[in-house]
Amino acid sequence: MTSLESIAGLQPMPIDVVVCSSSGRWSAALRMALTIASRRWSHHLLRFHEVEDLSELDEILRNYGEAVVGVEIGEENLRAFLPWIARRNGKPPVVGLLSLPPAPADVFASEQHRAREVTLDTIVREAGALWTLHSPLEAMDLLEIAVRQGLVVSNQPAAALVLDRAIWQSLPWQSTRAPLRLTRSS
Repeated sequence: MTSLESIAGLQPMPIDVVVCSSSGRWSAALRMALTIASRRWSHHLLRFHEVEDLSELDEILRNYGEAVVGVEIGEENLRAFLPWIARRNGKPPVVGLLSLPPAPADVFASEQHRAREVTLDTIVREAGALWTLHSPLEAMDLLEIAVRQGLVVSNQPAAALVLDRAIWQSLPWQSTRAPLRLTRSS
């Protein structure tokens, strides 16, 4: 914990990310992204949970209801995913992690592949996914969505105000005038 965080009395905020990945590609990418994210967002405690199918996902969400969920979706599990996300009613936020085979080198086949990807993306979003990611290279985007969601759920602006006040009070000069942002909410 940095000295400013200790002055403000802030504790790391836990944020749960649950990933349902049958291939393991998205899980591996997220584990790598978590090492970067732990340095980037040191004031958040990112907790990663991994399952392989939707039935396991329902079980783990009983314990982590405020988690952000990433579900790997391909043509083989789309039929199972659609009723699952419909039952969730937007809670928790779901990010579709699209999983299609790599695009072929042939130009015509590549266009057909792109059309399938766009169709899958559209179906997943219309079913209720908050966002869709197309490659495990975008794993950090899922963590950014989780951090933003964590800020909304925990009302983090209030904690940021505490940190602002702590910084102001730790300055070597003390004025009778505090910054405007601090006086309005005091």
